[in-house]
Amino acid sequence: MARISTLEPPFAPDVAAQLATMMPVGMPPIGLFRTFAKNLPMTTAMSNWGRYELGRDLTRP
Repeated sequence: MARISTLEPPFAPDVAAQLATMMPVGMPPIGLFRTFAKNLPMTTAMSNWGRYELGRDLTRP
């Protein structure tokens, strides 16, 4: 059992918009980001990190 549960859809519009900035287009938000979303200011701060971690620049040889 997780100590902190993740948010589940449907998300509030502001939360959905922020989660969408952290994921590739068309991909649902991963559990880690849905856990962050319990604290929207932290989620906003982490969005650049999310785009980096899931972006193609990290996987290039």
